[in-house]
Amino acid sequence: MSPSDRTTPTAGPRTPTVRAAILRFLFSSIVALVVVAAVGFVAIRAIALDEAKRDTAERVKTIGNLVEGAGLGRGLLDGDPAAVRRLDEVLPAAVVRGSVVRVKIWRKDGTILWSDASELIGERYPLGDEEREILEDGGSEVELSDLQGDENRLERAIGGRLLEAYTPVATPSGEPVLFEIYQRFSFVTATRDRILGQLLLPLLLGLLLVGLIQIPLVRQLVRGLGEAAAERERLLQRAVDSVRTERLRIASDLSAGAVDELAPVPERLEELAVAASAGGRSDDATELRAAAGSIDRGLRQLRGELGVILPPDLSGIGLEQALHELLSPLAAGGTAIELEVQPLEGAAAELAYRVAREAIRNAELHAGATTIAVRVRRNGSLASLTVTDDGAGFVPAERDEAEHAGRRGLRISADLIRDQGGELVVRSAAGAGTTVEASFPAG
Repeated sequence: MSPSDRTTPTAGPRTPTVRAAILRFLFSSIVALVVVAAVGFVAIRAIALDEAKRDTAERVKTIGNLVEGAGLGRGLLDGDPAAVRRLDEVLPAAVVRGSVVRVKIWRKDGTILWSDASELIGERYPLGDEEREILEDGGSEVELSDLQGDENRLERAIGGRLLEAYTPVATPSGEPVLFEIYQRFSFVTATRDRILGQLLLPLLLGLLLVGLIQIPLVRQLVRGLGEAAAERERLLQRAVDSVRTERLRIASDLSAGAVDELAPVPERLEELAVAASAGGRSDDATELRAAAGSIDRGLRQLRGELGVILPPDLSGIGLEQALHELLSPLAAGGTAIELEVQPLEGAAAELAYRVAREAIRNAELHAGATTIAVRVRRNGSLASLTVTDDGAGFVPAERDEAEHAGRRGLRISADLIRDQGGELVVRSAAGAGTTVEASFPAG
């Protein structure tokens, strides 16, 4: 399997816009508002229900105090009919009304001393731990009634859920009894909903107000980020233009100086070699031809370096012609060339040229390739570049060594492709040549 180096594609950076940022902020604020409102609703609902239960607990204590103040007959503990009649005259009209549907007074042993349902009087049911604790320690307790219990058989006929609340009441003899009321649960939920309405609306309005207040701040922040990004792009473009201007100057100086001066030298040396050979100086002719070849190779390399410093004007000659000129010196040197190019324009053409140039230079200078194939294809919005050679190839360790030595052309090419949202893959193995594949937006 051939080792490969893959660079994962990433999208290039985007300058934020005020409109997009505000829309994202509004969307996230609405989501946050819904989440907070939902959580707040659940929390406030629970708080409101607890508050309603506390209200019921206070209510049973208040009623219990009234019953105690009205006086419980001394004979109630013994089942005195007079004491029972006294409660019959006072409690049903005063207590059993509205949401309160049942009243019971319990003795510590579980005997029902009095109830508005007279058939319950005298019956005995064991008290629970909480009821006994309330009798001993005081206070009040509220809980949902278990209508399946025997002591609640008459409450089952009332219908709906009931909430029972109880508190201790003192008798004239000093023995505490348990005063209990049964209240419709709908009263509690109505109280809960009233409290919920009072708390939830201000919460929602507050959250909405916070969101509205933040919109100008977000607008100002994003606008500042946009201006900073635009300034950064202007500075970057200025730096790129400065580098290009300096490259033009260097390339112009080299072309008008060393290249122009050396260009006729190989031809002149060849003429001298012919003359020397005609004069019988074969050794001199050989040396002159060798010097002419060295200078010619140096010129080709120098022209190639000029191509690196100053890329060709692709808008004028086109990508195919630029690649043909890039490969022509290799073809003249005996390298077999295959070139297949589908048209690309603009940034996509420049990107394809730069990556192809680096792959071709590596094949020429380091691989000793005898065949180089370059293919550029376009498929809709995507472009692909493939450069294949039959050179020496390499293993990953050799590439790492080359990068440590400063030869980072392929890494730079991969970064260029990635910045444009594309992907570059290099496949190579020792003695099996190298393939460079790049895919990127076609513009």
